Amino acid sequence: MFRVHRKPESSWARLRSALRPQTVRLAFRIGSVFGQKSQLWLHLPPVDTFNLLARIYELDWSAYLRRRAELAELFELEEIMHTLARKLSLGQRMRCEIAASLLHRPEILFLDEPTIGLDPVAKGAIRDLIRRANREERVTVFLTSHDAGDIEHLCRRCGC
Repeated sequence: MFRVHRKPESSWARLRSALRPQTVRLAFRIGSVFGQKSQLWLHLPPVDTFNLLARIYELDWSAYLRRRAELAELFELEEIMHTLARKLSLGQRMRCEIAASLLHRPEILFLDEPTIGLDPVAKGAIRDLIRRANREERVTVFLTSHDAGDIEHLCRRCGC
């Protein structure tokens, strides 16, 4: 068995260390919701997940608490904030997912199939919340969906 050990090039090491802080700052400007990949810890209530995300995003605690209350009211999460995520309906979980992605006030939000599997009423509510985040918070939304209704209701521009 042969092993090749290469000494890291110093320019690569410098580049990596220079990019790391910029990459972290860039990541803090982006939010995402992927239909099959949850940000919520299923064995925790949404409030605990939100608290963990606030620490990950290094949010000022008092500003975070205000933001959490604002999103809980906007997304009508007050009654479910202390319920285990695995006990929430799909629509309730998706509202929590989108709220979690907006906690740190991202400039860009990537949404992959945000309404998949939802009933028409829940779809409408999610669409309204996304449109409102775009309009009121000036969040740029990149949306992928097989649901033509999502595209019709949410997109001003469409790319194929």
